[in-house]
Amino acid sequence: MRKVLYLTIFFFISLLITINVNAEDCADNIKVKLNAELYNVKFNYEVVEATSKEDLELYRYPINDYVKVTVINITEGMAVVMDDGFEEAEGSEGGGAISASQRFEYSDTNEGVYTFNVPMDVVHNFEVFITNANSECIDPQTRKLTFITPRYNQYSSLEECKGVSEYYCDKYLTSEIPYSKAEIIKSIERLKKDDNTQEVQELSFFQKYGKIISLVIIGIALIPVAVVGYFVTRNYIRRRSIK
Repeated sequence: MRKVLYLTIFFFISLLITINVNAEDCADNIKVKLNAELYNVKFNYEVVEATSKEDLELYRYPINDYVKVTVINITEGMAVVMDDGFEEAEGSEGGGAISASQRFEYSDTNEGVYTFNVPMDVVHNFEVFITNANSECIDPQTRKLTFITPRYNQYSSLEECKGVSEYYCDKYLTSEIPYSKAEIIKSIERLKKDDNTQEVQELSFFQKYGKIISLVIIGIALIPVAVVGYFVTRNYIRRRSIK
């Protein structure tokens, strides 16, 4: 009887140890897999210029341009939340930014690829949470990151911005400009003035020393010719003397 009792206790202890080991193996293996899937999710965007020439002439800025965002490598059991911080209630009527926040799962994707459009009214700075709960062995894994889409820069259409490479004259920006229109124009005028001053200084230098530099260069170039001529003449005279 005692032997049977010992065997029974040993059986249950072995069973518990086996279950615990399997659970740990399951957790470790699945955790590595889920983490790999989480960090395999990629985001990219492209600016779609959908404004016609007629609209540009009428509105003076591309009202129909937008940003197309593509998210790839979404797997089953995965959910993605992208929050840009703007309220859905805000929009054109209130003059506020239009929210582009998104929440989607694998079932919303096209074989793991999800696309959506973002307006170019402001810089949309998304806070992203990617959760993978595709396992019963462990708690869901979560990855957090940020993703930024650009806005159209109305200052880029300024006449003063033509030929200027400063960032506040770029057509699309991923940051806000801390300057007013007047400050930007003043900055551009100062840059162009500095460039003109430098060109005048360079021109004055060559006007003053250009002839001297040219004579020096010509002199240096003639030295080898003179040396060669000297040796040729000397050899000729020696040959004449020998005869």
